[in-house]
Amino acid sequence: VLCEKPLVGTLEELDKIEAAANANNVTVFEAFMYLNHPQTLKVKEMIAAGKLGKLQFITSWMGFYLPPENDWDYRLNPAMGGGAMWDTGVYPNSLSITLGGLPEEVWARQILGETGVDIAFDAQMKFADGLVAQLSTGFRTPIRDGAYIVGDKGAIHLNDPWRWRRGTPSQDSEIVFTSIEGEEKEVTVVTGNPFLYEVEAMEACVLDGAAPNVPLSLSRDFLR
Repeated sequence: VLCEKPLVGTLEELDKIEAAANANNVTVFEAFMYLNHPQTLKVKEMIAAGKLGKLQFITSWMGFYLPPENDWDYRLNPAMGGGAMWDTGVYPNSLSITLGGLPEEVWARQILGETGVDIAFDAQMKFADGLVAQLSTGFRTPIRDGAYIVGDKGAIHLNDPWRWRRGTPSQDSEIVFTSIEGEEKEVTVVTGNPFLYEVEAMEACVLDGAAPNVPLSLSRDFLR
């Protein structure tokens, strides 16, 4: 089962899904296509190889304009899990948790819209090793997305971290790496359709017994 994000709205619901998946020996994972994408896998590889050193700071954002008169849209319906945090916010939240683990402290604020859902959401997370992550998301700005990942030896800038809108879906990815000396280097990742990668990941799980890139344990951390 490849399920669109957010997978569920509560930990109790996640418990039921996990129990059903285990009882029936099936794979379930949340459809974060960017976490299956070669660009993200390359970023994780660079971090694991020590290119950035000790991570210090992550800032990421995603938002777009959703007119208030579109009150028919499920994103603006509180009964359907609406709100910026559950829609666009799952991207910067999942990146922060994927790279940093679970935070020790969280500060957050929301701005509520006409229908009672959050139309803007900002947060800061502090992790055990001193890493700080800041995220911003909302429905009342021009389209915006990006991410900076900063360590004590280097930094990465992604101008299209979620692989959802710029150019054609299959265009190559550009990771901008800045060394501690201030030298910039573009790391090109040859890519294809971003949604194909999560389908191929599911295929590997079902046919080859591979472990998912977004296991339920990671989805549990996103939800928490």
